[in-house]
Amino acid sequence: MLIVLAYSLVVGCIATLLLDAWALLLQAAGMGGSNWGAVGQWVKGLGKGEFFHPGSAAPAVSQQDKAVGWLFHYVVGIIYALLLVVIGGTHFIEAPTWAPIIWVGFVLSTLCGLLILVPALGGGLLASKTPNQAKSIGLMLAGHAVFSIGLYLGAQLFAA
Repeated sequence: MLIVLAYSLVVGCIATLLLDAWALLLQAAGMGGSNWGAVGQWVKGLGKGEFFHPGSAAPAVSQQDKAVGWLFHYVVGIIYALLLVVIGGTHFIEAPTWAPIIWVGFVLSTLCGLLILVPALGGGLLASKTPNQAKSIGLMLAGHAVFSIGLYLGAQLFAA
C-alpha cells in the first residue's frame, strides 16, 4: 500500500509539474492561463453546498483561494496517478503502459474538465460559454496530452 501511495504522489506531481510548465509556456505566448484562485473559491464553496462558482459576483481572489486552488490542482493530479494503479493493477507500477495513461490522463481528465470543472466555473458544458469554444477545447486537449506524457514519464522514472 505504501508503494501505491508513493507512486501516486511522485507520478501525480511530476505530471502536474509538466502541465504547469506547459501552462507557463502558453502564458508567455499570450495564450492565457489557469485561474487557480477561482478554482480555490469553487472548492471552498463546495464545502458550503455551492456547486457553481459565482463568477463576477465572487469576492476578490485571496491568497488563500489561490493556495486552495493550487493544492486542489496537485491533489487531482495525484488522484489520476492513483487511478492508473486502480485500472492497470499494481503490476502497472513496475511496468507502465500507455493504455491506462491515455484513458486516465487524457480521456478521463479531459472529460472531467469539460463536463465538471469548466461548467462549475461558468464556462458552460463543453466550454460552450467561453469566448472561443474551439480554442478552449483545443487548449484543454493539448494540456491533457502534456499531462499524459507527464504521467508516462513519471511512471517510467518510478519504475526505473
